[in-house]
This record gives sequence, structure tokens and C-alpha cells, in this order.
Amino acid sequence: SGGHVTITESALLNNTAAYGGALELYNGSATIRNSTLAGNRALDSDLVTGGGGAIDQYFTYVEGNSSKETEVPVVLIVNSTIVNNEAVIGARSGIWQENGRLQLRYSIVANNGGGNCMVAPPNRQQYLTVGSLDSDGTCSAALRADPQLGPLGTGDGTPAIQ
Repeated sequence: SGGHVTITESALLNNTAAYGGALELYNGSATIRNSTLAGNRALDSDLVTGGGGAIDQYFTYVEGNSSKETEVPVVLIVNSTIVNNEAVIGARSGIWQENGRLQLRYSIVANNGGGNCMVAPPNRQQYLTVGSLDSDGTCSAALRADPQLGPLGTGDGTPAIQ
């Protein structure tokens, strides 16, 4: 828990976990650039906490953690693709932002189980999308469209917008 992770030019593929099939962030932040998160699964069926086929982000306000907006952990996703992930709680199959801040920039979030993005109700004001594509309209202000992605290849880059 806590800290910061940077993921660059990586592929997090076909992983399985209780929460956050590819990445679970508890009281921590992340920067994901030029990467692909695909085919990951979250297996926990808890109606309150279960989900995050690709990413589960959670921040707890406790003594020692500030409640100031500038100190809330951020997940920044840039020029990346999050596709074909699953969770037992279908609407949380892509990104499950329980709280914290999420920023999608020039990325594709598509075809994730029952939903690409699920943001817990008190966090809508902490959600930013710029130039991103979302296949089901659940990722806030992202452009809703079918990205018509082909199968994952072995190329040297992400299929996201560059």
C-alpha cells in the first residue's frame, strides 16, 4: 500500500487476482504510459469491493493520510489500451475506481465485460478524460465509439492513439 508505480511500454496480459486483475492500487498512485492491459480478470464477487478486471483503485482516509484533494492518489493513463478484461461484478470489468483520482489521456478503453469504467459516486468530480475513446460510454467524457481493434499482436507498441 502507498507509493507510486510507473508502467511504461508494457503489456499486462491474462492475469488473475481477487481485485484488480492487472493492477490493484491501495493508497498508492500510478502512471501508465504506452501500455496494454488486456485479458485480465478480477474474481472477487463482493458487491461493495469486488471488481477491477484491469485496475482497482482504492484510497482510505485514515490518520496520516490527508484529505486534501492535492494529496489524493492519482492513476494517470496515457496513450494506453485497456481491453477485454473481466470481473465477476460485470460493470467493474475495466477500471474500478472506488475512490482517488483517475485521468485518461489519449487512451482506448474498450470491450471490457459489462463495463469499461465504474467510478464510485462520490468521485465523479475527480475524473478527467482527454482525447480518449470508450466503446460503451462509461468513461465520463471520453468519445463513445467502437475502436475496431484487431487481435493483440506482437508488435512493439500499444494499439492506443499515438
